[in-house]
Amino acid sequence: MNIKSKVNVNRIIGLILFIVVLVVINLIASNVFARVDLTENKIYTLTDATKSALSELKDIITIRAYFSEGLPAQYAEFRQIIKDKLDEYKIYAGDNLEYEFIDPSDSVGRQRAMTDGVPQVRINVFEDDQYTSRNVYLGLAVTYQDKKEVLPLVQDLSWLEYELTRAIIKVSQPETYVGYVTSNGTPDMDKDIFNLMRVMRTQFNVRSVDLNQGKIPTNISTLILLQPTMSFTKDQLYAIDQFLMRGGNLAVFFDKINADMETGTANKLNIGLNELLNNYNLGVNEDIVLDRNHVQVTVPQISGSMINFVRQDYPFIPIITEFDTTNPVVKDLENINLIVASSIDTSRLQDSELEYSILARSSKYAHLMKSNYTISPTYRLTPDMYNASNVPLAISVYGKFSSFFANDELAGEDENYTAESPETKIVLVGDGDFVKDKYLGRAATQNPNMVFFMNLIDWLTLGKGLISIRSREVTYRPIQKIVDGKVVEFSKSEKAKIKFMNIFYPVAIVLIFGIIYFIAMGIKKKSEVRV
Repeated sequence: MNIKSKVNVNRIIGLILFIVVLVVINLIASNVFARVDLTENKIYTLTDATKSALSELKDIITIRAYFSEGLPAQYAEFRQIIKDKLDEYKIYAGDNLEYEFIDPSDSVGRQRAMTDGVPQVRINVFEDDQYTSRNVYLGLAVTYQDKKEVLPLVQDLSWLEYELTRAIIKVSQPETYVGYVTSNGTPDMDKDIFNLMRVMRTQFNVRSVDLNQGKIPTNISTLILLQPTMSFTKDQLYAIDQFLMRGGNLAVFFDKINADMETGTANKLNIGLNELLNNYNLGVNEDIVLDRNHVQVTVPQISGSMINFVRQDYPFIPIITEFDTTNPVVKDLENINLIVASSIDTSRLQDSELEYSILARSSKYAHLMKSNYTISPTYRLTPDMYNASNVPLAISVYGKFSSFFANDELAGEDENYTAESPETKIVLVGDGDFVKDKYLGRAATQNPNMVFFMNLIDWLTLGKGLISIRSREVTYRPIQKIVDGKVVEFSKSEKAKIKFMNIFYPVAIVLIFGIIYFIAMGIKKKSEVRV
């Protein structure tokens, strides 16, 4: 066999070996799942909580994404990023997840969006050297059997996994029961908090719980204790304690100072609840938090024989704007109003092993009224009296809690007594008035106070796994056109050129390197033949 024939045989053998290696690699890859996330903040790496939720699906989840065409620059990449995220979800859900993108530009698409409850949203766009408003669709609808959850506006991609997984868990998990304590002087479900109950019943199965009946039903996931005003018996506290020890979630909205808005009077409220909370390293302080950032109220003013109504500052109803933006419960809130609130005692938490997040604080200029309580509109504060800063008003705590009744006779008499809880959650807010009908107003369902409350119950009830899903910043570095220091939209011809370059240049580079490689290999083979 001559040298040229040997070279050809070697080439054929090399090609065959190359093909064999590729086949072997593909066979191995089909049985070994591996993906590499090279993004800056690992935005495509799903958490274990999401993987678990997807693997537990028993039926098909359908996700419909409604995104308008021609979105402005800051939203241009949303569609692709969300599609990539949904592709990642489908890898773990398999055939139990389907998704589609729907163009709502025509009447059919708009009708489907309306049916799914995905609304149009108004966004500001900078075009032709001026800002204009545009109505667009930027939402998702998640359906499972006969349940549906809507993400009306996807605007913060760093929380996309949390919001999407929360929606999937909410529609796919079995019926969830939330208990509302009706004993101990709590607000009447049908008279005082009618709007709150109406909203809650659309989301959960709400059950009334009378602590005088003893043990709290085991099918209740979250127990709400809203503004109790009557003293707790030992047996009632024991029922709450053992509910928590069994892994139940507890939401407490507790005014340590009982205020009467009509008379302007306020008094300490000692009903035995704080002692139970202290055992869990929590507590509500005996104070009223006044804030320089507050509402105005209308008060009557007598002038001779006339009664005039005037607007007056009222620091007893602070406007809360300081939130923990790393916590999903409050990350999207702009403000809430609390009504004669008390501060939260966090001193015991610092030396504990519990994880906690101070959800809401006062402003930098607050005042703590610790004695001679009054909530009269005539009460005046001088500027120097606002000497308290960022006072805790709402907190969430997560971890294992020890029973309040460890050395009590009740524990000895109960064969099912539990001394320590599994990992579970407590939320504590130093006010219970803020969700009453008389403070929510006419647009109760859209009131930020209602949103805050429902976010709390959502977070408590939908499983512990959601806690592990944190915000992950999506680094967005688009090609931008800057004119006079302002970002402006590319023209249609400029967009076409950029798309052409994105497609053509990578292919051209590969072809050039390929041609160079084959030319070099040809020269090398010729040299070998000559030798």
